[in-house]
Amino acid sequence: MTASVNKRSQLHPHYVDLRDLARSKGEEMVRAFAASQQAYTSGKRALAKELSKKGHFHKSEMERLNLEASEWAFHNCNAGNPPGEVDLHGLHVKEAIEYTDRAIQEARQRGEGEIRLIVAGSAKLKPAIKSLMQK
Repeated sequence: MTASVNKRSQLHPHYVDLRDLARSKGEEMVRAFAASQQAYTSGKRALAKELSKKGHFHKSEMERLNLEASEWAFHNCNAGNPPGEVDLHGLHVKEAIEYTDRAIQEARQRGEGEIRLIVAGSAKLKPAIKSLMQK
């Protein structure tokens, strides 16, 4: 795949919507946990527990939406790539590391000692993948 196709995948409305919803759920999670902590400090234990449950719900929704976005991006950026070639465009660092680990295991199972990683120009992603490769 070309870089322009990968970039288009990242700009696709479905991908953008999933990441935006995940970000929104993350913000709701932070607010709920902060309110829970404040309620707990104020002695409102029952309210704190409810707000904490709400925070955990938002966290799980955020994680579900990010997983869906990462699976969508990975599939779209890697459809048609040969085995051993992995495009990490559109993935957050943690997601890219997970997909890279999986690619390494799959390459080992095929008896290949090499994989080709396509890494976006992310200031965080490149060093994280480089560190993983050194390990």
